[in-house]
Amino acid sequence: MANRFAFKKPQVHQTLVYSVFLSITLGILSSQGNQWWIGLTARYSLFQIFVLGGFVLYFVWFWILGSIYLYFDHLCFEESSKPVGPPSWRQRLARYLTNARIQGGALSRYDVPMRKVVPVVLFNQFFGTLPMQVLVLQILVFRGLRSDVVVPGFLTMLVQLALIIVFEEIFFYSGHRLLHWKPLFRAFHRIHHEFKRSTGIATHYVHFVEHIFGNLLPVFAGIIVVAPHPFVTFVWMFI
Repeated sequence: MANRFAFKKPQVHQTLVYSVFLSITLGILSSQGNQWWIGLTARYSLFQIFVLGGFVLYFVWFWILGSIYLYFDHLCFEESSKPVGPPSWRQRLARYLTNARIQGGALSRYDVPMRKVVPVVLFNQFFGTLPMQVLVLQILVFRGLRSDVVVPGFLTMLVQLALIIVFEEIFFYSGHRLLHWKPLFRAFHRIHHEFKRSTGIATHYVHFVEHIFGNLLPVFAGIIVVAPHPFVTFVWMFI
């Protein structure tokens, strides 16, 4: 519990860039989404799209971003430890990335070797995320999920995503606070805190129980409650 996360608020321009990028992305998806969805449903079943296709999208996107962030973290640490002098392009990039982090304080090397991290992450993904997608699909089908529904427009998609985010934030925050209760921290959450700094891949370096109830339940809670169009769930998984 000694390694406390020093949160640093995102800068205004970062929030603006993200908002503009998200708006443009949603605009493109809402205008072209129905055409893409018709093409998908003509070839594949909901199970193939939501479970298999959704898992591949999530899995590939997770490891691409996770690897990029790991490289950035390595770059920031290595360049920050070099003697001060005329900054190279690598040092300038490292300084920019360091300032862009939402975690303050000095960087340190990871205490968790990747040979220990990767098996835990893969186990959680294949034995946690994948079965959970199957379960969620069954719940959504029970709630009336159909593949022959038109993809919603920009405003509807935006409202549905906003509601999903609200549920995700409530469940994730509540679950995370509960995991810091000492008995649960010792039993489950201490594994996650072996990481001393925040990076993408650390989100899945958790106890299996925490992955189910602390990671997956918040992510899928909004989808179950809102029951959006399947295409919107892909957008949510991408975000």
